[in-house]
Amino acid sequence: MKELRARVIALRTPFMKIENLQPNEICDLLDFESDAEEILFIINRVSCKTMERVQIVRNERVQDLNAKINAKLGEANKNLSQLLRFHVVDALNPNKTALVSWWSTSEEIKETIKEGKAIEIVNSTAAPFINEIQVTAGKSSVAQLVKLQVPAEKFGKYFREESSVAFISCFR
Repeated sequence: MKELRARVIALRTPFMKIENLQPNEICDLLDFESDAEEILFIINRVSCKTMERVQIVRNERVQDLNAKINAKLGEANKNLSQLLRFHVVDALNPNKTALVSWWSTSEEIKETIKEGKAIEIVNSTAAPFINEIQVTAGKSSVAQLVKLQVPAEKFGKYFREESSVAFISCFR
């Protein structure tokens, strides 16, 4: 770390040129540096061609890290399970909300749980959590559709709204 700090400081001297550094060394400097001004200083002194090579080095490092992680996961022989997490609103009291964490969800459950639909979750556990309820469901839990009209005037503020990218970008 001291060596990298010394290199960043040395870049400010007229004797050391960033063009003399290899892409992996520049990548080390960018990964090490936490000061945004220093990062901008390094980036502004690097040519586009060199920056492309730095990006290739970064991508190779990420791939190498992912390969190591996958190898470790394979060695550990761990079973991974999916987690579906969503917010729900109490149909009788719209002021009560819950965060549902559903482990090992099936495609059938994913198809049942749709925005704006009333559902009943059977075989789950619930506990108070800050200002809402935390519901945990698993393999034995079941989601059933309930025949209940969800009035838009009461629950409309909880529905997601779709907006075009052009509309969103005009607020920047």
